[in-house]
Amino acid sequence: MAGVAHLWAEVKYNFAYFDRVKFDWNQKLVEYLPLAAKAEDTWDYYRVLRRMCAELGDAHTNVYFGIKNNSNPNG
Repeated sequence: MAGVAHLWAEVKYNFAYFDRVKFDWNQKLVEYLPLAAKAEDTWDYYRVLRRMCAELGDAHTNVYFGIKNNSNPNG
């Protein structure tokens, strides 16, 4: 769950277009923490982070899987 908090903080303090965000970013932290806690494995956890990041609607902002997690282990 630390990744969700880290992503939230990085966006809040460093996202170049934060003034264009049309929703409550603080609420997104509350929304995504339980989703991260329910992730069944690392792959699901990264998917939660990617969905959270996608909320920003910026094609230049993303969460990338590490080398070990580059492909879905579940097929």
